[in-house]
Amino acid sequence: MPMYAPMGEESRWVLAGLYVDGRQVSSVSFTVSGPASVSASWAKEYKVVVDCGQVACLGRDSRLEQWVREGDKFSVDLAPYVDVGPRERWRLEGQQRVELTVERPATITPRYVKQYLINFGLKVKTAAGVESATVQRSEWRDAGASVTVAPEALKPQEAPGVSYRLAWIEVDGQPGSSAFTVSRPHDVYVVWDKYFYVKVTTPVGSASGSGWYLAGSVA
Repeated sequence: MPMYAPMGEESRWVLAGLYVDGRQVSSVSFTVSGPASVSASWAKEYKVVVDCGQVACLGRDSRLEQWVREGDKFSVDLAPYVDVGPRERWRLEGQQRVELTVERPATITPRYVKQYLINFGLKVKTAAGVESATVQRSEWRDAGASVTVAPEALKPQEAPGVSYRLAWIEVDGQPGSSAFTVSRPHDVYVVWDKYFYVKVTTPVGSASGSGWYLAGSVA
């Protein structure tokens, strides 16, 4: 006797028990030794599919097909993040654990959003060029999201006689805007001109004065 009786591509009957003369047997075949009354009980099963498309949300796999008996519980744990590269990943939107009572065929299609790692930093510039560059923080942002850079949050610490003035905002090595749309991993730097306060006095003659001068410039 077959174990399964198809009802279509997504439903089937599964042999739940085989009885010979009212007694359940453990095998689907038996030895005939005399007259016998054979009966079978069947249960309905449905196909449950988890399809994450191109995202390996199930460990190494992106798709799962499983037959589940009608009325039984089905559950699956999805990866909250799936790395694509060092600065690129997928982020799950919704619950990490999916649970349902199976009453019919079901296809589960989790939604994943691409994210990129954005580096935010500052550069200090003198008359001779860029003096230093440091990354202050890194953040994951969704693809298509709008990012606004607050220059004051990426400003060097000033000291007596030392000041910094905003030169420009640099996005991926080029002068850019304080607002941009995430389309790939980005490196964002706020570039600051470094100034020194110079005060001139002399005991001879009348030369005097003071002011802020760009570091490395000729006063």
